[in-house]
Amino acid sequence: MAKPSYVWTGTEWLPVASAFPTAHQRIVSSSASTAYTLGVNDTGKALEFTSSSAVTITIPKDADYEFVVGQTFLIIQKGSGTVTISPDTGVTLSGYSISGSVDIQGQYGVATLIKLSNDNWLVYGNVA
Repeated sequence: MAKPSYVWTGTEWLPVASAFPTAHQRIVSSSASTAYTLGVNDTGKALEFTSSSAVTITIPKDADYEFVVGQTFLIIQKGSGTVTISPDTGVTLSGYSISGSVDIQGQYGVATLIKLSNDNWLVYGNVA
């Protein structure tokens, strides 16, 4: 004999969905800005940039805002404008075959930033 099927409603799924660790969930924050400095309000977010003009994202030095070691940022180039990730003076940004500022390689490209230590960041993804 077959067991009866049951369809869960949205309100029944809510406790299940909220049981997942929030560390694996990101709020997507969209910006049309062409100059952007990472800050406290960006913590835990995926940042998408929608501009058709060039965008520069600055990683601030610890003296301006000290992110926690291990902090990550997901950077998405949603617009057609080139997104450049640029370390502030005194900040080191490194990656595979990369040292200094990097560009996301095109629309819908994604880069991840990880803070390794004081004023020391790693970037990986669709960057050159």
